[in-house]
This record gives sequence, C-alpha cells and structure tokens, in this order.
Amino acid sequence: MALATAARKMGLMKPDRQLFAVADDTALTKQVLATHSDETLEFLVTPLLGLIEQIFLRAKLNDKQGTTGAELEAIEDNSPSPTDLLDLLDFVSFTIHRVSNEIQYKCSRAGEPHTVTMEVLNLLTNWPWDAKAVLALAAFSINYGEFWLLVHQSSSDLLAKDIHSSKNSQKYSRESTL
Repeated sequence: MALATAARKMGLMKPDRQLFAVADDTALTKQVLATHSDETLEFLVTPLLGLIEQIFLRAKLNDKQGTTGAELEAIEDNSPSPTDLLDLLDFVSFTIHRVSNEIQYKCSRAGEPHTVTMEVLNLLTNWPWDAKAVLALAAFSINYGEFWLLVHQSSSDLLAKDIHSSKNSQKYSRESTL
C-alpha cells in the first residue's frame, strides 16, 4: 500500500490503478513469505558482509586511476580475519554457489527479475531474512568479481582472454538459439 501511495503521489500511477497495485503488493508479499521456513539455519552475517564489501571495494579501487597503497592497506585493515571466515565459508559456500549459479543461469537466459528472485528465495528457504539478503548479495558479488577479473585480466593474461572469449561465445550461441 505504501508503494502504491508513493507512486501515486509522484504521478507515476493513475488513481484508478491503485486498487490493482495494492492487490499486487499483497499477492507478492504472500508469495515471498511463502518461501520462508520457520526452522532456519543461523549464522553471524557480519564477517560475510565484510568479505562482500572487500570484493566491491577492491573492484572499485582497481578501476580508479591513482589508487594509493594507503587506500589498499585501509581495505586490508578492515577485512574480516581468515579465521572468522574459514568456518563460516565452509558452512555457507554450497548455498552461495547454488545461488550464484541460479543467478547466472536465469539471467543468461533473460529471465524475468521476479522469477529469478523467487527462485533465489526458494533456494534460501531455511535461512533467516538477514542471511537471505547477505547470501544473495554474496552470490552476486562472486559473479561480479569473476566477471571483473576476466574483463580486466583478459588484456594481459591469455588464459583470462580465452575464458572471457569462451563465455562470450557461449552467450552469443545461446542467444541465437532463442
């Protein structure tokens, strides 16, 4: 309801469509809540969130011209300790890998965002809501980090160039069959 009211106030929605938007919001909320189980697996999300932040910060700093050693050291100082991450990654790596693959597969097939989101939520049924968000973000950051590495290293690393070319040819061959 709040989304519909905000959209109407900004002139993005006609007044006669408000009723349909409220019904859509309610149906969407029910659909999302149906993917959640009361019996959830618990873990502390902070170290994983720190790792995700490191991936994005390193990619940003590596793109920026004139990055200083002090900036890179600041990232290292704020990164989670390997001992904090080791057990946590053992616990969640399979789930992150599954979500990452689901995102890659569905998005490469030009999947509808709602469908992709629901598939990811279905994979994360047994996790609490904060963990669902962090695990999905971790999966996205891994996809982003791998893509970033391939693009940036393909100009100097022949293996990265071959892998990047192979992934692009797979993408184009899939698009031609659709």
